Amino acid sequence: MKKSIKLILIIFSILLFSCHPIKKDDLDKEFELCSNSRYKRKIDFHYKDIGATKEAMINIHTLLEQFLIKENLLKEINKEGYKQLLLRASNKEIKIEFLKKFEQELGFNPHMLFPINMHLQCYDNLFNKSKTIDNDTKEIWQYKFGLVYNKYQAYGGMELDNEYLINALDEIPDHKFQMILYRKLFLDLLYSH
Repeated sequence: MKKSIKLILIIFSILLFSCHPIKKDDLDKEFELCSNSRYKRKIDFHYKDIGATKEAMINIHTLLEQFLIKENLLKEINKEGYKQLLLRASNKEIKIEFLKKFEQELGFNPHMLFPINMHLQCYDNLFNKSKTIDNDTKEIWQYKFGLVYNKYQAYGGMELDNEYLINALDEIPDHKFQMILYRKLFLDLLYSH
C-alpha cells in the first residue's frame, strides 16, 4: 500500500512539474521551430545533392530580402515597405530576370524553398497554443491574421495587391513584423508570383 501511494505521488509530481503553461514569449520560439523544421525537411528532400550550404537555404528569405533591397525593389523592412513591394510585384515591376539574377548569385535554383502557404500550419499551431494563454481568441492577432488570409485565398489569392492580403499583413503587430519569420509567407508569395 505504501509503495502504491509513493508511486502515485511520484507520478503526480512528475506530471505537475513537466506540464508548465506556455507563455506568450514562447510563441515566437514555437513558430520559429515549426518553420525551421519544415524548411529542414524540404531541404533534405529537394536539395540533398547540391553544393549549397544548408545555412544559405535555411536563411533563404533573409537572402531574398537583402537582394530585393540591393536591387532597389524593397525600400524598407516594415509593413509599408512590404505593401509597396507587393504592389510593385502586382504591377509586374519584378521581372523574371530578377529571379534569374538571384538564382545566379545563390548558385542554385531556390524555387522549392518558397512554397506558398507552408507557414499556415505554423500559424495554426501558434494560434492553438495562444488560445491556452488568452481565452478571447478573437482578439489574438494570429486568429485575425488567419481569418483575413483565408479570405485572400477564398477569393482567388492570385493578386499581390489584393485588399485581403494587405489586411492580413496589417494584422501582424509591427514588433512581430520586424522578425523575418513573420515575413516569410509574403516572400514566398512574392517569389512564386
